[in-house]
Amino acid sequence: MERRRYVRMATPLRCGLRTARMTLGAVVGTTENVSRNGLLIRWRITKGVPRVPAVGDRLAVALEWPVVGPDGQRHLCCSGVVVRVSVAAGEKSMLVAMKVKRMSFETLLRASPEGVHVN
Repeated sequence: MERRRYVRMATPLRCGLRTARMTLGAVVGTTENVSRNGLLIRWRITKGVPRVPAVGDRLAVALEWPVVGPDGQRHLCCSGVVVRVSVAAGEKSMLVAMKVKRMSFETLLRASPEGVHVN
């Protein structure tokens, strides 16, 4: 029996960190699924990508929406808290589950990776 409050959509969208300056920072991976109150992100472990967050960390991410609007690339911007982090031995990625507190569509500028911080 399904007990989830919101339906999960298996939608692979590029996911980047969102900075305080309304920009899109380093791309960290892709979504495994998206719902109204949560995200599951496959977070790549590579040089140049900020550290993987820990459970309880606040996180702001932007998902590249597949439809480009009249004012350019749209992003679904989400902020929330990390609720689970899991990794399989030998993998080059982790699964980061995030409970979403706020989400909105926005047009963001691209930021340099040097200016991106997870916390």
